[in-house]
Amino acid sequence: MENSVDSITVTPTTADPTAAAVVSANGTPAVPGAAIPLRVGTNTIEVEVTAADGTTTRKYTIMVIRAVEVDRVTPSIGPSAGGQEVEITGKGFAKASGVKFGTVAARTFVVNSDSSITATAPAAEQGSVTGAVYVTVTAGGTDSAPGNGSIYTYDGTLPTISEVRPADGSTVETSSPVITASLHDADSGIDPASITVRLEDTTLEHNYNAETGTVTASTYSLSEGRHDLTIDVTDLAGNAAASWSSSFLVDTGQTTEEPDTASPVIQSVTPANGEVVTTARPAISAALADIGSGIDPASIVVRLDNTALRHNYHAETGTVTASTYSLSDGRHDLTIDVTDLAGNAAASWSSSFTVHVPDSGSDSDSDSDSSSGHSSGGYSSEPAAPAAYSLSVKELNERIAESGASSVVRIDLVNHGQILLPPSAGSELARAQKRLLIQSKGSSVELPSSVLLALADQLNKEALAASQIRIALQPDSSAVIEEAVKAAGRASGAAIRPMGAVTEFTLTIEPKDGDSRGLNSFPEPVILRLPLPSQGAAVELLGIYHLDESGGKWNYAGGKPDVPNGTLEAALTHNSKYAVLEYSKSYTDVTAQHWAYDTIRVLSAKHAVQGVTASEFAPEKITTRADFVTILVRALGIPYAEDRSTPFVDLPAGEWYTGAAAAAVQAGLVQGVDETHFAPEAPITREQMAALMVRAYEYKSGKRLTAGGQLNSYHDADQVSSWAADAVNKAITAGFMQGRSEGYFDPTAEATRAETAAVIYKLLSQ
Repeated sequence: MENSVDSITVTPTTADPTAAAVVSANGTPAVPGAAIPLRVGTNTIEVEVTAADGTTTRKYTIMVIRAVEVDRVTPSIGPSAGGQEVEITGKGFAKASGVKFGTVAARTFVVNSDSSITATAPAAEQGSVTGAVYVTVTAGGTDSAPGNGSIYTYDGTLPTISEVRPADGSTVETSSPVITASLHDADSGIDPASITVRLEDTTLEHNYNAETGTVTASTYSLSEGRHDLTIDVTDLAGNAAASWSSSFLVDTGQTTEEPDTASPVIQSVTPANGEVVTTARPAISAALADIGSGIDPASIVVRLDNTALRHNYHAETGTVTASTYSLSDGRHDLTIDVTDLAGNAAASWSSSFTVHVPDSGSDSDSDSDSSSGHSSGGYSSEPAAPAAYSLSVKELNERIAESGASSVVRIDLVNHGQILLPPSAGSELARAQKRLLIQSKGSSVELPSSVLLALADQLNKEALAASQIRIALQPDSSAVIEEAVKAAGRASGAAIRPMGAVTEFTLTIEPKDGDSRGLNSFPEPVILRLPLPSQGAAVELLGIYHLDESGGKWNYAGGKPDVPNGTLEAALTHNSKYAVLEYSKSYTDVTAQHWAYDTIRVLSAKHAVQGVTASEFAPEKITTRADFVTILVRALGIPYAEDRSTPFVDLPAGEWYTGAAAAAVQAGLVQGVDETHFAPEAPITREQMAALMVRAYEYKSGKRLTAGGQLNSYHDADQVSSWAADAVNKAITAGFMQGRSEGYFDPTAEATRAETAAVIYKLLSQ
C-alpha cells in the first residue's frame, strides 16, 4: 500500500463467541480493533484464535507492505563518469539501507530525513555511456517502484566548439573583429552560463543564440599583431568541451613605433634534450634569434653541469658554439642564457643529454667523434622508424573478444610507433560498444568508435574497401622543442618548461591510390594521456599543449592529472604534436610566503588571472563592487543583456562596468546598497562578497547551498549584517571563505585582490 498509509486496524471476529483471539504485529502484541503502526517495507500481522476448550488454536497471517516512494531526483541529469551529487525526495527513507542508479549502487548516500536523501551518482553501467535509469531506494527490505519522478539521465557526450571565426592563423584587417563560434551538445544541451570567451586574458562580453547554437563576442580596439583566443563551455550535465585555443593577426595597415619588448629565443640546441651521444666530447651549439634590437654577445652564458663553458658567437649565422671537456658516462645538464641589446632576457634554456661511449677498443675521445652525426646548427640523425603494427579484421575481432567486459580494447604498440587497422575498425568497435585504447611507451590515446566511423566516411565505398586506417602515437625527435621556449619568451614573464618529449598523434585513412586523409575535427573527443614527469615539476602547474605549427605557438589543451597512474589527460579534437609543459608565473609582490601564493600561481597557470602589470599582481589592492561583479559575470559567462536598465541611478549608460552590473542584477546575483544606488566605486566588503559567491554558486550549479552554523564559532558573528548572516554561513560551510584572523571573520572589511582571486578559484573548482 502507499507510503501515506501509516497504520492498519485488525478486528478479528470468531464464529464461536467463547473463542479468544490474540493479535500481534511484527512480533509485538497489538490490541484488536486498535490502530497498528506500519513500518516501511514488509509488516507481518498474526491473529491466533484459541477455541473454548483452551487447547485448540489456529493462526492467521496477514502480510502488509508499506511502500518506499521516490518523488523527485534533483538534479536529474549528470555526467556518465558519475560524481554528481543529487537530492532524492520522497517518503519512507528513515530506515533506508541502499540507493541504486539503475543496477549500480550510489557511491555514497546520507539519509537527511524520512523524506530526503543526499546521494552521489556512480558511473554509468558498463557499456552504457548515455541514457536514463531509475533511482531506487531500499528500506525495510523493499525497493521503491520506478516512476517518472525517479528518472536520472546519464550524459556521456561532451559539447563541441567549431566554426570559430576569425579562423586559426587568419589575418583580419579591422581592429574590432567580431568573434563567433558554433557550440553543439547532443544530449543535455549547452549551459549558457558556462560559456567563456577570452582574448588574451580578458573575458569578452558575448551573446548566445540557443536556436542556432552560436556565440558572438564583441572585441575592443585591438592592437596590431597576434591575438590569442580561448573559448570554454560545458553542457547542462557538467561535461566540459575540449578548450578551444587559436590565434589570429590584426593588420590594419598602420604601423607604430614601439619600444623593443620582445625577448630573444634559444632554439635548435644540440645535443637535443634527451639525446644519447656516443662521444665524451660532444660539440654544443644553439641558434639565437631576436627580432628587435639584436643579440648582446656579452650576455651569452653556456653552462654544463653548473660549469661555464668557453664559447664563440657567430653574429652572421646567429649561432653559438661551445667546446666540452672529457665527459663521464651518464647524464649531463645544459643551460643557456642570453639577453638582447635592449635588455630583454630569453627564457633560460634547460635540457639534458646522456653520454654513452661504446666499449669498442678505440679511443672514443679522438677526433673521429666528429662524425657522430652532429652539425653546427641541426639535429642528430635518427634510426629509421620501426614498421607499423598491423591488425586484420579477424585479429581485431579477436582483440575485441579478449577484452571481455571492459569498455576498451587495449593494444600496446611495444616498439612500434604506428598501427594499421582495417577500414571497418569503427564498425567493429561500434558493434561491440567498445573504445580503442592505443598504448605506446608510457603514452596512450583512447578513441571512440564514432571517430573511426567519421574517418571512414571520407572515402567512397570502392576506395574504402582497399584502404587502411593509420594511427600514429610516437615521439617526434625532430619536433620543435624550441617552440616551447619561444612561447615562454612571449609569456609576459612566465616561465614555460617542456616536461618530456613531444608526442605526435595522427589519425588518417589511406586509400590504395591517392593521398591519405584526416579529420579537421573529431566528432567526439579523443583522450590523450601523457606521462607525468617523475620529478622536478609541480603537477598543478602542468598542462598538455598542442603545437600550432602555422603560428609557431603552443596552445593550452587542458590537463587533468592522474597522479596514482602517473599520467596527465586531455581531450583532443584534432591531429597535432603534443607536449606536457610547466607554466610558472611569478609576481614580485606575491612571494612564496604570501597566503595566496599557490592560488595565484595555479590560476595564472590556468590562464584565469593576470597582474596589474607584467610583474605585479597588487594582492592587497582593494576590489570595488564594480570590479568584483565584472569578474564574476565574466567567470560565469553571463551574457550582457541589450536592455541594461536598472533601478540604480549610479549605473549610467556607457560606463565600463554598467553592462556587467546590469547582467548581474538581472541574473539575481547582486543587489544595490539601497533601492536606488549600486555604489559601483565603493569597495566590496567580505560579507557582500560572501553573498555574491553563494548566489553565483547556486546560479552556476543549479543546487542550493545549506548553512552549517559555522559562523557562530567566530567572535564577531554578531557584527555580520542580518541580511548577510545566512549567506556568510553558507559561504563558510561551502569552503568559499574563512576567517581573516584567528576567531574573527571581519565581515565589513574591504576585500583585496588576493581574496578575490581565492574565492573565484574556489568557485571555479566546484
